Amino acid sequence: MTAPFAATLASSSSGNATLFSNGRTHILLDAGISSRAIARALAQFSISVQDLTAIVITHEHSDHIAALPHLPKHIPVYASLGTAVRLPGNPVIVTPGKPFEINDVAITPFSTPHDTAESTGYILQYNAYQMALATDMGHMPTAIIKIISQVPVLFLESNYDEGMLMMGQYPPFLKRRISGKLGHLSNDDCAQAAVSCVNGKLRNLILMHLSKENNTPQTAYNTTCDHLMGHGIVAGQDVQLTVAPRSVPCQPIYLYADN
Repeated sequence: MTAPFAATLASSSSGNATLFSNGRTHILLDAGISSRAIARALAQFSISVQDLTAIVITHEHSDHIAALPHLPKHIPVYASLGTAVRLPGNPVIVTPGKPFEINDVAITPFSTPHDTAESTGYILQYNAYQMALATDMGHMPTAIIKIISQVPVLFLESNYDEGMLMMGQYPPFLKRRISGKLGHLSNDDCAQAAVSCVNGKLRNLILMHLSKENNTPQTAYNTTCDHLMGHGIVAGQDVQLTVAPRSVPCQPIYLYADN
């Protein structure tokens, strides 16, 4: 049996979408880029928009839902109640902490701290293969660490470098919003979480949702590498570490069986 894979189709403050596929079930996690961009990205994995089994939404900000009105209506959309009431159509309601199934894939939502009605992250499991997506969080609660440290593959927000944000051109109110407890996860907070996760079951970490203005791929990568090294963990040896590109798909990340 071929292992399932996941891949970001785009990942930044401008737009986010991530694909999970086991060859039969194709799930789009967020749809924050144009429908045409989604179609082009899916084609790189020999999947069409019509092939999508479901769309699962983390929250209602435009960089996560922009394409929803333009995607085929027959594709079911899943979201928490607080998010669903702000989406077009009639999404299927999911509840944080309560698993649900899409075909042969079990999905468990978990609450995330963001300035939205009810934002969520997700654990996806197919047979013994697991992954997690945790993005758009102002801080990293212990409860989430416990959840995401139990999966081998993690897509984790590393949105901004604190120095770049504070020295940058954003107005003070926006800097406060981004760095606040309901804003976004900094490189340092992401890196600290990564240490805990590698000490759990994590084997492959993908840094995602980088800010164009307040971060760079190298800065995010180096911050996490340095934190890991400070705890005796070597990126590329003890854990695979990559940074998701902003506007093109990443290479497929094949999932590990959780034995």
